[in-house]
Amino acid sequence: MREPVIAIFTNDESVLKDLKVLLTNTGYINIIQFDSINNNNFEIKPDWCLLDARICPSVPNIGLKAFIQAYPSIIFSGTDDSKKILEYFRAGVFDYLLSNEKEKLGSIIKNVTSADQNGGKSCISRSAIEITEKNSILRLLEEQGTKLEETNKELEAFCYSVSHDLRAPLRIIEGFGRMLLEKCSAEMSTRATEYVERILSSSARMQELIEDLLRLSRVNRLEITVEEVNLTKMVKGILDDLKNHEQDRVVKCKVAEGVFGRGDRALLAILFQNLLDNAWKYTKKTQNAEIEFGTILNDGKKKIFFIRDNGAGFKASNAEQLYVPFKRYHTETEFPGTGIGLATVKRIITRFGGTIKAESEPGRGACFSFTLGE
Repeated sequence: MREPVIAIFTNDESVLKDLKVLLTNTGYINIIQFDSINNNNFEIKPDWCLLDARICPSVPNIGLKAFIQAYPSIIFSGTDDSKKILEYFRAGVFDYLLSNEKEKLGSIIKNVTSADQNGGKSCISRSAIEITEKNSILRLLEEQGTKLEETNKELEAFCYSVSHDLRAPLRIIEGFGRMLLEKCSAEMSTRATEYVERILSSSARMQELIEDLLRLSRVNRLEITVEEVNLTKMVKGILDDLKNHEQDRVVKCKVAEGVFGRGDRALLAILFQNLLDNAWKYTKKTQNAEIEFGTILNDGKKKIFFIRDNGAGFKASNAEQLYVPFKRYHTETEFPGTGIGLATVKRIITRFGGTIKAESEPGRGACFSFTLGE
């Protein structure tokens, strides 16, 4: 059986030395070296080519692509450039290793190279190559996922910080506005009084918006503790609070008995509070208002929870937009709100690994059905 021949393309003597030591220790002794891709007079066709990214074009050209397709190649680089890495994978390289990953070279080559005992011609194990390619792409996706997660955390922290810091100046505006009404109303004209009242109204709305933004940012920051939660009891408690807050309203509430679900108790409370607040709000102008909570089983016998009302409803085509922060179907004068509630609900359900679906028609109520990823 012929020992595999490995060609190293680099003009960096220290890199060449390190690679030779690494490969020799792994059992590979047939090593040849070139300082340029163009300088490749092979007396013996190499089984593997190790290419230093510094002597390769940033984007594989026609010549390099032809080379990569002719010879099994691994790129090694000191730069973690995701765009460049993807370009090289598209060109056909088997792997793209960073400088601190060179130790993996020996095991990769060992796993994917085999020799034809009869003709001495090397061949590549297709299944091993596919595994190597998939692992490389998965590693790249993991790296990008980690970066994206870090960026999202920074954005969440920024949102929380800004929202938190806005509350202090807002309280000052509101405080001075109230002082004007309380101490100077006799000296102000009717129009001036109206202006101050508008300032206070806008301040209150801004305060509500900030609180909702803070709640939304907390959803991703809270640690999840999964437990069995009595959802029937939770829903009844929220509805009782809503009834006590608006005792003049008559709403028929139907709550299924004995409903339990697994999830974080605090997040479930936020989820149901938002959904039931919406159902309560959007049935305000409905005669014989009704709100219902229950469960059904889908074809796969998975439990689906739902909250249904016979309120204002919305166009089905707008369903997905409801989960986008600040997107609202109804105007502020029709039904006050900030457009954060359903965005919060969607984020919580996503954290549980569940899904949510909205069904509605204008004037015929809405039904939000969801799973908790149980």
